[in-house]
Amino acid sequence: MKAYEFPAQITADGNVKLPEQVRSHLGEQQTVKIILLINEPDDDCTAPSAQSKGKGYPPNFFEETFGCFKDEPLTVEDEGNYEEREVLL
Repeated sequence: MKAYEFPAQITADGNVKLPEQVRSHLGEQQTVKIILLINEPDDDCTAPSAQSKGKGYPPNFFEETFGCFKDEPLTVEDEGNYEEREVLL
């Protein structure tokens, strides 16, 4: 048994449009078990969540910080010499 989770739309006549990745695993005709979860009216299963949209960054983070070092180039300092260690056999 395989489980797939995906957003879908149900048409007025009750048909469900399956994504290609699911259809490719089905044969010509196959009996399947469908579990239907209905979102509350204020939920939108097609909209990305706020967390995935900004991936944890504050709103407008990239717009506000883009180019902030253009007049002050970043440099990588020399790391110096590292200690010599015995060769392990």
